Amino acid sequence: MKFNKRPSLTLVAAALALACGAAGSAHAAATIVINNLNAPGVGFNDPTPTVPVGGNTGTTLGQQRLIAFTHAANIWGATLTTSVPIVINAQFRPLSCTATGAVLGSAGATQVFADFPGAPKAGTIYSYALANKLYGSEISDTPGAQINANFNSELGKPNCLAGSSFYLGLDANEGSNIDFVATLLHEMGHGLGFQTFTNGATGARFAGYPSVWDHNLLDNTTNKLWIDMTNAERAASSLKPSGLSWTGARVTAAVPSVLAATPQLRIIGAGAQAAGGLYKIGEADFGP
Repeated sequence: MKFNKRPSLTLVAAALALACGAAGSAHAAATIVINNLNAPGVGFNDPTPTVPVGGNTGTTLGQQRLIAFTHAANIWGATLTTSVPIVINAQFRPLSCTATGAVLGSAGATQVFADFPGAPKAGTIYSYALANKLYGSEISDTPGAQINANFNSELGKPNCLAGSSFYLGLDANEGSNIDFVATLLHEMGHGLGFQTFTNGATGARFAGYPSVWDHNLLDNTTNKLWIDMTNAERAASSLKPSGLSWTGARVTAAVPSVLAATPQLRIIGAGAQAAGGLYKIGEADFGP
């Protein structure tokens, strides 16, 4: 991943020249382009015959995977507002897994930027796609895909979460399998900017800068934001299974519309904490 302190003077001039005309396109839906990196015969190009399922009309495994990806990209695209196309390098490849657990996928920004015209916070790094949106045009001196995304090609094999596979339908009817569209939506979110660039093991900031994500990441047990912590405090905070929450004003205001209040859940046994293992929980409208 490449860190960029500032865009070039040429790009700055271009952004200023476009500023007056940018407002009209600010509310247009985002264009998301999927760049298939798989070789012929594998991953998104797998020719294995399949039967259409759950609204996915593909007749090969590769076709169905790409149709599901396009479906998820369209959902994000209709939600986002940016005038700069978002390009995702995507592929299926072996990822970490065992017979009882697996990494389903991963995604992240290919470059990050700080202190550019349009950045809401100084001394803060932004993922490539988000920086492009805020900047109003292509920000990088070395343009390319904004997101790298990988998905586990081994899923369902005996040594990789045996018996479970990606469900490629578009209707969220995955049953005992894993909804690929939901996985895609989740991973694309990380690549779009729902990620910290702080090292979880050491607490050190990438290139010495906090990510914009860190400004709203709160440790509930210390009541400190990540931006206000030492490296050691962030490293300890990253290991707390129920100790982190998001304090962004828009998310906080939206909580009542997607989370329904439910009774508290009591956790007993080895995992229970000193406070009796009592946790407030809520069921999301978009799924358990």
